[in-house]
Amino acid sequence: MTPNTRYPVILRVVPGLMAALLVSWSVALSAAGQGWLAVLPFVVAVSPLFVLVAGRRSGDRRVRQLLRADSPEPLVAFCRQTIRPGRLPDGDVLLAQASAVAYALYADYPSARAALTEVTWDRRPPLIRAMRTSAEALLCYFETREYVQGLNLATAAQELAAVPAAFPGARTAAAAHESLVEIGQVLCGRSTDELVASLERKMAVLPTLGRLLVAWGLTVAYRQRGDAARSEANMAFIREIAPHCRALVLPGD
Repeated sequence: MTPNTRYPVILRVVPGLMAALLVSWSVALSAAGQGWLAVLPFVVAVSPLFVLVAGRRSGDRRVRQLLRADSPEPLVAFCRQTIRPGRLPDGDVLLAQASAVAYALYADYPSARAALTEVTWDRRPPLIRAMRTSAEALLCYFETREYVQGLNLATAAQELAAVPAAFPGARTAAAAHESLVEIGQVLCGRSTDELVASLERKMAVLPTLGRLLVAWGLTVAYRQRGDAARSEANMAFIREIAPHCRALVLPGD
């Protein structure tokens, strides 16, 4: 079993065992007539599942609202409220990566780099280390314009993050990593009909932040092809969703 396979198994099996234990405790307390004490552990057991299932759409709607702010701070504050280090495995690096991406979108590159260096990435599972690598790829795309290096980093992140497709969320994560590679190929002038079609398909499956990046890649790809109408349509989407994200401009503008 590879480290990336073992890591999701731990995340799924251990909480499941904890939930079973808590439910058993709840039933025992109910039998003993302990009233509200019986309810508490059951809520603790099921609430993570509720957050994962019900919070996905509501969280994405909240992100869309926050992206209309004229600074990254509201989005970063939301990340800090949502991702609590100590309550999630590797929560500190999850928060660091999310904050770095938020800062990068608003072209606050010093803060993005500072967020990535606030935590230690050594000895983390490969799929967790991939998060830093993908954030560094974005910084190459947005800040330094070192597109070949960014593409290499995006490809490395894709390889680090590989997990079996059967795991929950694996397909969406794979689409996100693949889109980052495809955007790099566009920026390096390696766009093809198949690549553009692949990016277009991802607009339907990725959450808001992923769609913004894909729209940016498509804006560049269509401009390279001389298709001003489609390039402008994707840029209009970016302006509507994230009007103050200064990183999401056409290279050279």
